[in-house]
Amino acid sequence: MSYSILIIDDEKNVRVTLGNLLKDYGYKIFLAERLVEAEKILLTEEISLIMLDLFLNQEDGLKWLKKMSSMKKYYPTTIIISGNVNPETLEKAMEIGVVGVLKKPFSSEEVINIIREALEKRSSKINILSSS
Repeated sequence: MSYSILIIDDEKNVRVTLGNLLKDYGYKIFLAERLVEAEKILLTEEISLIMLDLFLNQEDGLKWLKKMSSMKKYYPTTIIISGNVNPETLEKAMEIGVVGVLKKPFSSEEVINIIREALEKRSSKINILSSS
């Protein structure tokens, strides 16, 4: 199964680095610098996983994620990217449905491991739902 990953981060270096790494592992990659760009991609593409920076210049990734999750019955599995996540923010993110946190700075191995774990969780949820 081929997975599509949307990377939302205001730092170009982070977007490009993650995108190139994940392309090397066979994932289809979409990049967005701003949340409005991400929404357009979500409307036109089938995304398996979102990697979302919580603090994007003037935009709040957590508020956006909460809005997006309330708009549809299903939304892609989400991993948050952040250099600093406090316990309160992390708890709110998990309540919304975030399955993992990738802390900056990160290694290639950390990225691949967290994505594989998140996609495995997603696949097992889909299998459970389809067998009911």
